Amino acid sequence: LHSGNVLILNYEGFSWISDLGLCGPVNQSNEIYGIIPYTAPEVLQGKPYSKASDIYSFAMLMWEMTSGVMPFYDISHNAQLIFRVCSGERPKIIENTPLNYENLMKLCWNPDPSQRLSAAEIFIIIDDWIENFEKNPHEIKSNYVKDAITKFKEHDKLKMSTSNDEA
Repeated sequence: LHSGNVLILNYEGFSWISDLGLCGPVNQSNEIYGIIPYTAPEVLQGKPYSKASDIYSFAMLMWEMTSGVMPFYDISHNAQLIFRVCSGERPKIIENTPLNYENLMKLCWNPDPSQRLSAAEIFIIIDDWIENFEKNPHEIKSNYVKDAITKFKEHDKLKMSTSNDEA
């Protein structure tokens, strides 16, 4: 699971996971595949994929949504990065990330897979956030939202210019 496999329908909030060509039972293969920054440390160490490893990937997506860039975008994706991730390194929390969001993200990227939340627990937490936001929309920091949108637009422009350069 990584951002290249998440499709979002405009600003309506609908999203889909795509490119499930390698999909199969989580205990079927011991092969390691994926994009290093989104791959759980235990998988990088040769353990099988699990629901908990998907939760780790979800945490990396959460981080990407706060930064507008891929986790560890500024360093080579090689054995050194694998060692750093397996040693507990995670991307630096982006300034002004809401504390509740930060805490959820940290729970999801916990080094111990058994301590990560389940998808059902994450759903309950996010559903609660949505319910509270609908009751108190003024509590969202508008500057934070504006900054996040600006970062994503800049990132999209950079991706488009890079794609055009490669063509």
